[in-house]
Amino acid sequence: MANKPILIWGAGAIGGILGAYWARAGQDVVMVDIDESHVKVCSTEGILIEGPATDGEFRQKIPTFTPKSLSGTFDVIVLAVKAQATKTALSQLLPHLSDDGFILSAQNGLNERLIAIWPELKGPWAPL
Repeated sequence: MANKPILIWGAGAIGGILGAYWARAGQDVVMVDIDESHVKVCSTEGILIEGPATDGEFRQKIPTFTPKSLSGTFDVIVLAVKAQATKTALSQLLPHLSDDGFILSAQNGLNERLIAIWPELKGPWAPL
């Protein structure tokens, strides 16, 4: 695997906090989200991390794209969407997964079996 950024698919609560802390620690991170206004804020002002589970409030700028505006392939894709969005996210993210890459599910819900068999069910990179 080449030294590529980690791609986080879903920049909400789980994906956002993972991306912010990894980026703050020096890891190269890129995020994807479907909300264009959230994409703009994450890229320009930075995602706001706050709450009792954090080590203090902070903002972290992270390059963030919509599914349609993302280009390139990634060795590591962290899937951090709501369970009901898994099928759509998989059909959108698989074209961005490198040949020797992998998907890490960071979701609330049991989606690992669907993730594992998706290419066989739908064919590589098949839309819904």
